[in-house]
Amino acid sequence: IIKEPDVRNTNTKYTVLSLKTNERILVTTEIFPEFKYKDEIKLTGKLETPENSPEFDYQRFLIKDNIRTVSYFPEIELLERKSFLIFQKILEIKEVLRSSTAAILPYPYAEILSAMMLGDTRSLPQFVKDIYNSVGISHLLAISGGHITIIAGILLALLQRTRLKKQSFYIILSILFFYIVLIGYPASAVRAGIMAGVLLLGKKL
Repeated sequence: IIKEPDVRNTNTKYTVLSLKTNERILVTTEIFPEFKYKDEIKLTGKLETPENSPEFDYQRFLIKDNIRTVSYFPEIELLERKSFLIFQKILEIKEVLRSSTAAILPYPYAEILSAMMLGDTRSLPQFVKDIYNSVGISHLLAISGGHITIIAGILLALLQRTRLKKQSFYIILSILFFYIVLIGYPASAVRAGIMAGVLLLGKKL
């Protein structure tokens, strides 16, 4: 399992990398039993090509994540639970933040804040997406390189005015790494993180 599990109301979706073919498979299965990021599992079931509908090009939607195959409700056997403590702890923190947001804010404001801060758009209502699209500010609901640039800039400006100025390079890189993992390391954020690291290294040298 190469991504954070996408837990929904009635099912869970896992992005799985096949060790035999090196291809990604989107697996839809029951919520329980739960499997975790980096678990090595064995699937027994039918592999299918995603089906499009008249309203939605599902194949194109998945290809952007390099997924061309899906499997619905296969048998899943846990082979090995690999312990990546840092990643697991960060994902646990993300779940706490998500739950806290839902407890403090009513629907759909909690979902909007989660999308803006955590990159968690899976529970965002469609009518909210439509409103943001119609106004032309849908980019606010997606974590992008702009978020990483803003975070790095604010941290650099703050730390340059403290006694931690000399350690700012390591502090900012650590915080950026934490945040990129927290939001599920989308490609745009990873690219921005790399560029921010290069910029910070240039300032350090």
